[in-house]
Amino acid sequence: MENQITEANDVQAKITTITLFFDKLDLIDEKLYGKRLRFFIISSFFVVLIAPFLDYLFDKKKDVITAVCTALYLILIITFFLTWISAWRDDDGNWTMRRAWYRIKTYFENIFSFYGENKDKKSSDLLYGISIFLIVGSICVKALQNASVLYRHTVNIFGDFYMKRLRGFESFVNHSFFYFLCAGLLLLSYLLYKDKEISSKLLLELKSIFRKSDEVEVFEEIVTTAYNGQKLIISSKDQLALAELKSKIKSEQFSTFIKAMGNWHPHTYNNEYEYQEKLKKHLHKSFPKSAVATEFPIKDELRNIRRRADIVVHNHILIELKKDSKTTAMDRAKSQLDHYTEIWKGKGPVVLVTCKLEMDHVQKHFSTRFEEMVKAKKNIMAIVVN
Repeated sequence: MENQITEANDVQAKITTITLFFDKLDLIDEKLYGKRLRFFIISSFFVVLIAPFLDYLFDKKKDVITAVCTALYLILIITFFLTWISAWRDDDGNWTMRRAWYRIKTYFENIFSFYGENKDKKSSDLLYGISIFLIVGSICVKALQNASVLYRHTVNIFGDFYMKRLRGFESFVNHSFFYFLCAGLLLLSYLLYKDKEISSKLLLELKSIFRKSDEVEVFEEIVTTAYNGQKLIISSKDQLALAELKSKIKSEQFSTFIKAMGNWHPHTYNNEYEYQEKLKKHLHKSFPKSAVATEFPIKDELRNIRRRADIVVHNHILIELKKDSKTTAMDRAKSQLDHYTEIWKGKGPVVLVTCKLEMDHVQKHFSTRFEEMVKAKKNIMAIVVN
C-alpha cells in the first residue's frame, strides 16, 4: 500500500514538474504565437543561404559564421518544438505522455486524410505541390551542409581535424541543391503564369504568413444584443434558429461562422482534440483569408490567469469545445467560460461548441449560468453539434 502511494506521489510530482516547465514556455509562446512560421522561414533562409555565402566571401575555409548561425538556429528550433508541444495539455493544464501520444496519432491521421481528400485534385494543384516540395527540399538538402559544418566545428574543439570527406560532401551539397531549387522555381513560375488560381493561392498563403490579419470589424456584445435574454443555446441542426441569429447580427464574420457551424457534421471521435482539428480544418474553408488558430494563448494580467482557447477565429471568435458529458467536465467548462468571457470582453463572442451531447443535457448544465453571464454583460452562447 505504501509503495502504491509512493509511486502515485512520484507520478504526481513528475506531472507537476513538467507542467511548471511548460508554464514557463508559455511565456515565450505568447510572444511567438502566430509568428513561428514567419520566424522559421526567415531564419532558415538566413542560416541556409546567407550565412554560407558570407563565409564564402570572407572566410572560405573556417566556415565560422555558418557554424555559429546553425547552432543558434538549432536552439530556436528546439524552442519552437517545446512551445508547440506545451499546448498538448488537458483542461487542468497537465501534460502527460498519454495525451501527447494521442496528439501525435491525430496529426498523422490528419495527414493521411489530407492526402485522401486531395489525391483527385487537378494537375495544376499537383504540380504546385511538386514545385513547393522541390523548393523546400532544396533548402533541406542545403541544410545538410550546415549540419556538417556544425559537426566539424564541434569535433574540432577537441583537436584540429581537417575532415577531408566532410568538406567534399559539403562542396557537393553546396552545388547540387541549386539544381533542385531552380527546378522548383521554374515550375512555380510556369504555374503562376498559366494559372491565376495558383497565383492567388500563393499570394494568400504569403499574406497569412508575413502580414497580420486585417481588422475587419470589432464585435461588441453581439450575441447578448441579438438574443436580448432569449435562448443562448441552439442546435447546429436547427437551421431556422441559425437563420434568425444571422438576421439579428449585422456581422459578416459572425454570419459566416454561424453558417459554417450549421454545415459541420463531424463523425464520432474518442478525443476532444480530434474534434478540434476537424473543426479547425472546416472553419479554414469558410475563412480562407482569416487566421483560424488552435490552442490560442490568452491571459488576464490583473488576476495573473493564463489559459489556452481551443480555437480562435480572426482574433475575434473564441471557441471552447466539449465532448465529455460528466458533471465534473461540465462544471470545469463553466469555470473556463467564466474566465474566457472576462478575458475576451470587448473582443468578440465566446462560443461553447458541444460535440455529440444531447441538447437537454447541455441546457440543464448551462442555461442558468448563461443567463447570469448575459446579465453581467458577458458575450456567451452555445452551439450543440450532433
